[in-house]
Amino acid sequence: MPKIHILSDDNIITANEGKILLDVLRENGYFIEAPCNGMGTCKKCKVKIMDGASEETVLSCEYKIISDISVEFFDEGKAENLLTSDIDTFDASDSVLTMKTHVFEDSRDTDTSWEDEYEKVFGQISFNVLKNTNFSKGEKHAIYLNDEVIAIRDKDDDKIYAAAVDIGTTSVAISVLDITHGKVIERASFVNPQISFGLDVLSRMSAAIDLKENLYKMQEQLTKAIEENILKIFKKYKLDIDSLYEIIFSANSVMMHILMGVDPTSLGIAPYKIVSYFNFEIDAKEIGMKIGKYTKAFTIPSISSYVGADILSGVNHIDIENIDKNIMFIDIGTNTELVLKYKDKYYASSCAAGPALEGMNIEFGSRAELGAIENVFFDLDSGTKNIVVIGKEKAKSICGSGVLAVIREALKIGLIDYRGRLVKLEDLAEDDKRRPFLKDIDGKSVIDLGEVYITKKDIRNIQLSKSAIMSGIVLLFNKLGMTAEEVDDLYIAGQFGYHLSKDMLVDTYFIPNIAEEKISYLKNTSLDGAISVVLSKKKRENLLSLSKKIKFLELSYDENYQKVFIDCSYFK
Repeated sequence: MPKIHILSDDNIITANEGKILLDVLRENGYFIEAPCNGMGTCKKCKVKIMDGASEETVLSCEYKIISDISVEFFDEGKAENLLTSDIDTFDASDSVLTMKTHVFEDSRDTDTSWEDEYEKVFGQISFNVLKNTNFSKGEKHAIYLNDEVIAIRDKDDDKIYAAAVDIGTTSVAISVLDITHGKVIERASFVNPQISFGLDVLSRMSAAIDLKENLYKMQEQLTKAIEENILKIFKKYKLDIDSLYEIIFSANSVMMHILMGVDPTSLGIAPYKIVSYFNFEIDAKEIGMKIGKYTKAFTIPSISSYVGADILSGVNHIDIENIDKNIMFIDIGTNTELVLKYKDKYYASSCAAGPALEGMNIEFGSRAELGAIENVFFDLDSGTKNIVVIGKEKAKSICGSGVLAVIREALKIGLIDYRGRLVKLEDLAEDDKRRPFLKDIDGKSVIDLGEVYITKKDIRNIQLSKSAIMSGIVLLFNKLGMTAEEVDDLYIAGQFGYHLSKDMLVDTYFIPNIAEEKISYLKNTSLDGAISVVLSKKKRENLLSLSKKIKFLELSYDENYQKVFIDCSYFK
């Protein structure tokens, strides 16, 4: 059985001869970015292989293990500035988590049990609470989740903590909350480890379909990472992990299925039906989390199969029902979700924008990481290019915002026409001021950004994303009988959307021509919404009723969908 020496942590693992290296690395808990889920198309799962005197760079998804090897990972320098929450302090007076204190005397009544005496004061006690309670005289604290006793603690264990978690396809964000003192203790964020099974939700559904075991691997990857990050914070501040009484989860529909260990296959097969809306309050251990004795897990429900808890959490957080305006709420990403409120009507839809916005299917595409181009500015008169790179390093890739910036600038100076056609360098006169912005690669014209460039195919892939999003907006407008001019406020939420400037969206026609003063950025409303439903009983109770008010529009069922999709592909 061949041995594999992992140089990064000096660890040796074994594998059966003939196994694919990517699979072996995943099975042993190593994170390898493979957005195409091992299909060999994204070329991002490169590792360096050494066997004796020779070494070579290979795609781990194509490399078969036949002998002992050493493996070196490439340092991708992932950016750590993932979007979390701005909430630092809060009013917890209406929290779903409360405490009642009572001093018990030394009772000599042998006709009653300690359970009887405690229940007279605190109410019904479950078996989980009973077996973890130190029944004795003295000061005791009953911890309630709504009206249910979930723990009875001793005198010194008088703190209440909770955690809110936003699970995105690409990243995960956590806020640990001190309910007792009304403050956020600390935040954490990290790349979703499931990314090793693919960058988008379709790749992860495909992984679960291919092998049921992959579902549980993805669930374990996720819950373990969340657990480790929470425990790290509790250890840092020397907090009692048994005083973590609830974790609130917000996520898109596919991520929620995987978190709960429920097969998401039905979401990918007609009629694309969700297994459950997941409006659950369960013990955290039921999803494999080895954390506090009393920790509960609450899952915010989804609106539909492809408009998830993350969107409901966001619109509930901004109190959309009580805003007396026409509101458009949009979370731009691989699966773009939007909610439109017009007068007293609510509609939602999702648009399969595809992974191009996350850098996949782009020649030099990447996520927003160190060395990725995130913005560009072209000056036609001087022929100069101002290229903004994350980390101010040498450009080695380009992320979604960078690609949109290139298209914005290319449209501005006439490198691209309204149909998305890129001019050819050979067709330009020698004195044409556009020439410095182009170069030929293998006989084809590309937009020149130094060692990085944008191809005609890249532009087409972005057009498909644009068309998917814009057509969804147009069809929702049509359904409600409204126009872009009638939108009073446009809220752009989420990790990707927050890093897009207004001109990136408006000047590339990704969104309708809505006045800039109407456009607001809301950062991570999914996480903020998760925080709000532990702090407010009213917000918690409102989730289900709000989800039922919002009607889902399946775009593909609209008879005008194909025509609208094509019309929306144009940069005009």
